[in-house]
Amino acid sequence: MVIKPTDWDKIVQPYTGDISLLVNLIKWPTVYDKQTVSKRSPHGKALKDVLLWLKKIAEKWGLKTHLYRNEVLGIQLDGKSSNRIESVCHVDVVSVSGKWRFAPFSAEVSEGNLYGRGTQDMKFQLWSNLLSLKIIKDQGIIPDRTLRLVIGTDEERTMTDIKRYIDEAGLPEFAYTPDGSFPLCLGEKGVWTAKVFQRVQTRVSQIRTYQSSNAICDRVDVWIPENDNKRAIEFLVAKQVAFTLGEDKRIIFLGKSAHSSLPKDGENAIIPALKFIDVFYQEDWAKTYVKVFTDYYGTEIGIGDGQSRMGKTTLCLNRIRLDNSQLTLILDARYNDDTDDRELEELTAKSLPDALVTTVYVDPVTKTDMNNRFVDKLLKVYYQENPDDSREPYYSGGVSYSKAYSGRCVAFGIEGIDSSIPKLAHQTDEHVPLSIIPKTLSIYTRALYELSVI
Repeated sequence: MVIKPTDWDKIVQPYTGDISLLVNLIKWPTVYDKQTVSKRSPHGKALKDVLLWLKKIAEKWGLKTHLYRNEVLGIQLDGKSSNRIESVCHVDVVSVSGKWRFAPFSAEVSEGNLYGRGTQDMKFQLWSNLLSLKIIKDQGIIPDRTLRLVIGTDEERTMTDIKRYIDEAGLPEFAYTPDGSFPLCLGEKGVWTAKVFQRVQTRVSQIRTYQSSNAICDRVDVWIPENDNKRAIEFLVAKQVAFTLGEDKRIIFLGKSAHSSLPKDGENAIIPALKFIDVFYQEDWAKTYVKVFTDYYGTEIGIGDGQSRMGKTTLCLNRIRLDNSQLTLILDARYNDDTDDRELEELTAKSLPDALVTTVYVDPVTKTDMNNRFVDKLLKVYYQENPDDSREPYYSGGVSYSKAYSGRCVAFGIEGIDSSIPKLAHQTDEHVPLSIIPKTLSIYTRALYELSVI
């Protein structure tokens, strides 16, 4: 069965009105939950249960399913051959912080927008691709290649789930992850995550942050001696620092969350908190961290901006904790192909001579060959659906499941499908406009079909 490119809009139209499945998906609180982790629920009960829920729905639609190690769900439409095309999604989301217009897992619809954690990253895309498989099956199509939707549960933390899945299932012929932005992401910067430990002399008793390590910090709680509170408040007001007070008189420094790969979109609350400690208490250790991490391009430690097509390396201080004078910080760098994790550790350690810098996670730079028939097909699909879009394939500072696929996977996501949509992944009031459903469904359904018949 051959379907013309112009037919897809009509084919998907009957599927665009019912969003009940999407709404219910958003309502699942699929944040990693250490308290409910077990052998049967390796990333927490909610993440295991949502896979079982999606499995049941897919089987009801007549699609094949397989659960891998209780952490990855495969949903499959068999083709004429066992060669696979995969759409690789994740159902886990980052933790919730900040003040939301609507509760982050309430899935409220307001003014044509669906609100909730994961609407942009990436439950909407997961829903779209699941529905795309159903649409293809409902047309009676038997694709030349097998089509598989892969749903992981630990993309936002370690991505070890997808690596174990590939070890068991093997690599597909080609894959895309509906992450990032159209038209297509050819590669991703490397990721370097480090912990920094230092014993400090300080009058501050505690410091806490609460968000994920791959997000710009939007809240820092600082406990100081009670007899300093009045003077500290007067100081912060005079300096026009964004803060509030907790019930126990803690000072809560406020910022704006953003994805760690896009620090320019956020306001890191850790920096003004450290500036306060530096200036108010004259503590040199805080001065050092302000100096090193205020510029998120790592200029202070000597990272060169280079001429890489991937863009500049970024280095962010995303989490901080202080207890009994023991300081612990978490750094997140997204590095281009002009540097590597060893240089980043060396430069950071040199800039923090009184601290211990330890690498805890590395994922190297990845690239996909532009001269690839599957890449060509995806680009053709997108540009035919969006002839007025002049953007070209790009490189990203984000991290997606494509990193695990040895050059056989690209990011092919909805960001930028409508220039009026704000980028709110990992931020408060994350939402997606329902108006993009028809175009999104058409793109993904057509992409899966056409990749299968090359």
